[in-house]
Amino acid sequence: MKEDGLVAEDANGALTVLAPDGARAHLDTKWDGLMDPACMERMPAVKASFEAL
Repeated sequence: MKEDGLVAEDANGALTVLAPDGARAHLDTKWDGLMDPACMERMPAVKASFEAL
């Protein structure tokens, strides 16, 4: 979740999460990017998994 930007860790190790509306918008934007054909060309593993469907 940290890698996806939903959770952040501060210098003291405390974790914070995005609020539900912010998390939804963040994931929606990431998903839109994955569905962009130009993005698929940059991500061969993702492209291959979609082509297998």
